[in-house]
Amino acid sequence: MSERKLASLDLGDDLQKEIKNANLKTVEDVLSKSFLQLMTILHLSADETEDLIIQLSKECLPPCQKGAELLEKKLTSLPFCDPELDSLLQGGIHRGHLTELSGAPGVGKTQFSYQLAVNCLRCSSPPNGVCFLDTELCFKADRVNEIIEGSLEAECDSSIMSKFHVFQVETVASFNEILSTLELFCIVNDIGLVIVDSIASLIRKEFSQDTKFERASTLASWAAQLKELADKLSISVR
Repeated sequence: MSERKLASLDLGDDLQKEIKNANLKTVEDVLSKSFLQLMTILHLSADETEDLIIQLSKECLPPCQKGAELLEKKLTSLPFCDPELDSLLQGGIHRGHLTELSGAPGVGKTQFSYQLAVNCLRCSSPPNGVCFLDTELCFKADRVNEIIEGSLEAECDSSIMSKFHVFQVETVASFNEILSTLELFCIVNDIGLVIVDSIASLIRKEFSQDTKFERASTLASWAAQLKELADKLSISVR
């Protein structure tokens, strides 16, 4: 929680300007400063500084939840709409979890992701949005439209497609930049499913076989960030 971006918090326009000028980006950046330092660099009174520290300290506390709420959260899943597959996976892709879909090239992983995205748009009420990170630059909006039109339960209209958000990601740097703001984007746009298609493509583009440690470190960092996002917002990440 200490890594939460200050820009995503309701601190008031004037204080946000002071925070930006002081080059403070996360809750941890503020709480690591002394009381006197904060008063000086943010131009706050003692009372204002104390209020800020209390507010940001609360942001670091894990939310208190009842056992029944946690159980219901774990039982909530995004269905594949295939009875056998949903039964095998106990309902589909579980919210709050990071799910990896792997397979040889050409077996249909991207098509499967399209169908899963449409299921998210159809099965939530009101419909949750979908965030699709396209690293291979081959997203096919017309194919998604066809899947929606082929659904007997869904009417294909602009309101459905408007909830489908696509980012085309060409480099590791751009992927890291998107990850840094993804939590706020998901909150603002009521995202229920995040799809990365595919992480392996980015790794192949920018890492050689001689950089195995760096590859593994990057993958572990991405997985940790995506898992934290899924758990914090109770959404599905594929």
